[in-house]
Amino acid sequence: MTRLLRTRLATATDQAAVWALYEAAMRGHIEAVWGWDPAWQAADFNQAYALLPTYLIERDGAPCGYLQLALRPDDIYLRMVIVAPVARSQGIGAAVLAALVARAAQSGRTVCLRVFRVNQAAYRFYQRTGWRLEWADQAFYVMRSPGAVSTAFMPMTAADLLLTATCA
Repeated sequence: MTRLLRTRLATATDQAAVWALYEAAMRGHIEAVWGWDPAWQAADFNQAYALLPTYLIERDGAPCGYLQLALRPDDIYLRMVIVAPVARSQGIGAAVLAALVARAAQSGRTVCLRVFRVNQAAYRFYQRTGWRLEWADQAFYVMRSPGAVSTAFMPMTAADLLLTATCA
């Protein structure tokens, strides 16, 4: 059965649920690299939530993850993509990323992301789906999206990145 995925811009009423997804997915990686400082993490999360477009990923109308993007002059920085633990390994992340990469390419951009070096499962996922390693430091791999990019560069807004995809 094919299931419909959509993104929508998150609102203030979504913030607590997005924080819960963030903490569940990221706490272990952050603890392994720097240690988890609850006050610092909350402040950083709140600042990013206020400044960057955050999109809820919904499968058949029910929230199952989120992504957070920074629209930069030459690319789109994927600051965060998180799929709820109960929804992982069902093609959701791959479908949403493919839709994002396609939309970015249409506008003449690539997508760039960082993944914690300690998160080898995510790193292997990005490698399998064609993302290229650009560089690495002690904490992160920095990767860029695969595929051709249109030569017709177009301006984009947060609304241009509302996505629709399907998954199994």
